[in-house]
Amino acid sequence: MSIPHKFTEVDKDASRLMIFGQSLETAAVNGKHKKDADFAEAYPTMEQHLARKVPQKVVLEKFNTAYGHTLHPLGFRKMLDEERKRRDGCGEVVACSACGQPLLRAIKVAEDGTDAEEQNHVQ
Repeated sequence: MSIPHKFTEVDKDASRLMIFGQSLETAAVNGKHKKDADFAEAYPTMEQHLARKVPQKVVLEKFNTAYGHTLHPLGFRKMLDEERKRRDGCGEVVACSACGQPLLRAIKVAEDGTDAEEQNHVQ
């Protein structure tokens, strides 16, 4: 038989501090930064599905539906490129959720000058 836990002053302070921290975090991502925060949160999942050859159009539609945004294809591509650069700059690697291997993005420039993107596992 266990004795019910009684909250001590330390527990109350920790709880208040946790609530305070969560409210500051929420305030920081509301407003104009919400889209950026949502995109950063969804980015690993986006990369995994892009690696599985899911069209960017589908990923964009699902992102907009899930997060309540109205991001357009050009804005989506810009945010995707910026997030990739940011993560590459700090050495953050996206791993496959199925096998845990890092995803490798190889961007090849096609002969006509357009980007043809291929994503595979690192061998």
